[in-house]
Amino acid sequence: MLFRSLVATVIGGLFKADFGAVMKSAFVYLPIAFFVTGAAVAIVQLSLTASDQMTTAMTASFGADTKTISKGIIDFLTPGAATPAGSLFVMLIFALIAAIGSMMLWIELIVRESAVYLVLLFLPLGCVASIWPPAKRVARKMGILLFVVIASKFFIVAIYAFGATMIAKMGSGGDDTGVL
Repeated sequence: MLFRSLVATVIGGLFKADFGAVMKSAFVYLPIAFFVTGAAVAIVQLSLTASDQMTTAMTASFGADTKTISKGIIDFLTPGAATPAGSLFVMLIFALIAAIGSMMLWIELIVRESAVYLVLLFLPLGCVASIWPPAKRVARKMGILLFVVIASKFFIVAIYAFGATMIAKMGSGGDDTGVL
């Protein structure tokens, strides 16, 4: 692929009589492609670690809100409670909704992780293709996609944490403005 991209650049430069672009591709973009390819794995590993640490730091207080929500649901669904909803069927429906939601979140995070490694797998190909001027955008777009997929875990968990905090604050009758 490297040879093909370099040959395509040379042929394109000969047809356009643009020898500066040929030299720039051979002596600037080619070493950059090698450097980015070599550094990509380390950069992605550091980015994944940073994303995991940000997610852990953000969800440190999330456990108390989850306990508040769980206690409220259990109190609501307990047979003999003041509400008529204390039946086994309603408990089954809530359990199925929780199980389906958990399964969807799990699948979403698995697809995200697969996308990270899939883009990382094809990143060397995109870097080599960027030697050829018409394909310069490929490596840049792959880098943007990699950043978005890595950062998505933090935002997915932040949305769930914010939702749980809002439900816990609303259920306790507290002031909802403190959440924001």
